[in-house]
Amino acid sequence: MKRLQYHCYGGPDVLVLGDADTPIPGRGKVLVRVRAAAAKAMDWKIRNGEMRPMTGQ
Repeated sequence: MKRLQYHCYGGPDVLVLGDADTPIPGRGKVLVRVRAAAAKAMDWKIRNGEMRPMTGQ
């Protein structure tokens, strides 16, 4: 399984593609396969640090 993450604020260059362990669902849980995902304007604003005043981070 792959994941796209960042560890600091910045532009697209701070994004890192990495591997993630596939979770194993416990009793009474289900594992859902994600076929598509999207990013919206708020996502890149958070990554750029524009939302710091609201989040306190």
